Amino acid sequence: MKKNIEKGNTLIVKGPSRITLLEGELEVFGKILHPEKGSSTQSAENFEAQNTLIIPSAHCYPLYARENSQLEIYTNNEENLKLIKENSISDKWIEIKDEILRDLKNDKESPLKIMVLGMSSGKTTLIKYLANN
Repeated sequence: MKKNIEKGNTLIVKGPSRITLLEGELEVFGKILHPEKGSSTQSAENFEAQNTLIIPSAHCYPLYARENSQLEIYTNNEENLKLIKENSISDKWIEIKDEILRDLKNDKESPLKIMVLGMSSGKTTLIKYLANN
């Protein structure tokens, strides 16, 4: 199915699913995705390989539209999709990311150590977000 996401909205996609970005720009856990147009001789298989996101079973990925975007979605059913009208990454996480990046730029000599604690608090998701930035 094809789905359009307006700029500023987030589509939460539950796996197993396969997403191909056709137009626009998405942010997934801090990683910016945009369709690689390539050359006019680029094969359909090559385009799909460069523009496809696979979401494993038992995982949910937030696809935040930085621009109006069009996706092709392959999933078991439409219940695996949930549209929300804001960025699912909290302002607090953005502050944490900005502070860590600032510290890394200011002190390049010593390694930065981060400790993330808490049960079922989104530790892995936060680390993915930080790593992609």
